[in-house]
Amino acid sequence: MISGVSRVDIIVLEVSKINAADRKQQKYSYDGGARLFIHNAMKSYNEGKSLSVLDNWKKLHKDGENWINDVAKEKQEDMTKMKNMVREKMIQEALEDTPPDSIVVDMDAQF
Repeated sequence: MISGVSRVDIIVLEVSKINAADRKQQKYSYDGGARLFIHNAMKSYNEGKSLSVLDNWKKLHKDGENWINDVAKEKQEDMTKMKNMVREKMIQEALEDTPPDSIVVDMDAQF
């Protein structure tokens, strides 16, 4: 043991190195702080706003008007495309007299 450095200090440094290596592997960061997605979704719901996974993704991966990075933006675009494809399929398979505006895709179950 190094003089003046406790065993706990050494463990904390090792954990810090592991966490730093893990952060380097992240494709995109998360701007929601320590709270989980559901906490942010519930906050939006309590404020009378949408409880959509897509809306929350966008909210938590943008810094103001700018995306945190291109990977986060592409993920949002891919999820939006999937939602639109599913909605179009549902419209095509719906009964003839079903108004298209009444068809809603619940993406929360998909992601």
